Amino acid sequence: MKSKIISALLILSISKVYSQKNNYIFTSDIDHYWEAYDQIKKTDDNNKKHQLINTLYIDKASDGLKSFMKKRDLTDSLFVKNIEKLPKFWSSIRNSTLQINGEQKKIEKHIRKLKKIYPELKPANIYFIIGGLTSGGTTNSDMVLIGSEILVGNPNTDTSELSSAWLKNTFKHRKYLDVVFLTVHEYVHTNQKDGYVNLLGHSIREGSCDFIAELVLGKPIKTSYIEYGKSNLSKVKEDFKAEMYSNRSDKWLYNGKISENPDLGYFIGYEISKSYYQNHPDKKQAVKDIIELDFGSEKAIDEFVEKSKFFGNTINKGEIIKKYEANMPKVVKIEPFDNQSKNVDPEIKQIKITFSKKMKNVSLNFSKNGKEHFPLQKELGFENDKTTLILETVALKPNTTYDFYITNRNTESEDGYQFGTAEYKIEFTTRP
Repeated sequence: MKSKIISALLILSISKVYSQKNNYIFTSDIDHYWEAYDQIKKTDDNNKKHQLINTLYIDKASDGLKSFMKKRDLTDSLFVKNIEKLPKFWSSIRNSTLQINGEQKKIEKHIRKLKKIYPELKPANIYFIIGGLTSGGTTNSDMVLIGSEILVGNPNTDTSELSSAWLKNTFKHRKYLDVVFLTVHEYVHTNQKDGYVNLLGHSIREGSCDFIAELVLGKPIKTSYIEYGKSNLSKVKEDFKAEMYSNRSDKWLYNGKISENPDLGYFIGYEISKSYYQNHPDKKQAVKDIIELDFGSEKAIDEFVEKSKFFGNTINKGEIIKKYEANMPKVVKIEPFDNQSKNVDPEIKQIKITFSKKMKNVSLNFSKNGKEHFPLQKELGFENDKTTLILETVALKPNTTYDFYITNRNTESEDGYQFGTAEYKIEFTTRP
């Protein structure tokens, strides 16, 4: 009898601990934010506003909000500024953020489904916060951090006060809002391996979370990029294939600011993962392979894509890379001197740089030698059908070495190819 009582007590104790561990979805930051918001709107005293955002929101922060604020470098001043300058925006999304709490049961149900198809699932806490309009979703170790004010934005959101083109386009293209889908997507990220190799791997990292979320939901997911991708599959697929081994992602991921059809890398990653799953004889193992893919291994990524057969049975990687590199703009001539010349006339007023193709942007920067060795005063524009950039120099000193870099951070051709060298150094020395 005594042993039965002890056993019963142990079961109760274990059940209690398990129950506590199941409390992993937190929405209290949303309530605290609106409490602070309402009080801040009642005062014109700036010091009082900062005091209120701290005492009613930041000081009550969940572990998730604390982590998010640190990761995004958020301050009380940013929160107060957003409240003051964006009243129409906040009014248009308030009710939607407050409704997130009602999604908890659905989220819990689908996380259990995720655990069922992937038994190795590591636990994570999910925090819905108001995050200063900096990110819709991210992770930090075993935390899923969701910026609710971005999560609920949609074409009906009032964006008239927003200055961010990225936010405006993000909301404009979000025809479909599914809190459960987006939460499962971010939850999968907490179980992935870190690493970055190229655009291909990065796209699979994002798109695979979409596909796993679709499996969990048991129905096709709806996003603008999947809708557009499916309708234009052949072109999107070929365009992506041409660039997939590059390190450039701004044409394919997180590009709502500049693209009318953003985030198509998600679509490609989704389709590759789906194709891998469909072609694998063991679906449970396929899910494990997708979630545990090593994104730091080029070999692992290439093998995964090959087995997916999304691009056919064979991929000529070398040929794709060769063709891509051939299209990247290069410096073909510098005037009025050769690079690294030691006998340049200090009286020159211009430097001309000719590229192998028409250019859209050229990014110039100081070298490690600093501003005193930077010979440029301003850009005068392009000539020769936009292949030659004209630069005005400062007053050059005799017997002095000058240098600067063309960087590939924002240097690209008109047809969208990035400059091939990370830092192309131009250096010359003036004669005595």
